Amino acid sequence: MQPNSVTLIPDKDDWIVVVMENGVELQRSFKMQTHAQSWSDGQRVRLGLPAGSAPATFEFSGK
Repeated sequence: MQPNSVTLIPDKDDWIVVVMENGVELQRSFKMQTHAQSWSDGQRVRLGLPAGSAPATFEFSGK
């Protein structure tokens, strides 16, 4: 099983937050980086992970 994690990924005009919790992946898309960052920070707190990290440097193709 993969460890719990939260990743923020820039994708053209969107920001994707990927939450991995107990082997289950959830993706949520945001138009504004500040909203994505806020939601991802909240998920990190909820999961007991270290706060804040820079967005991933790769682009998600969505295909």
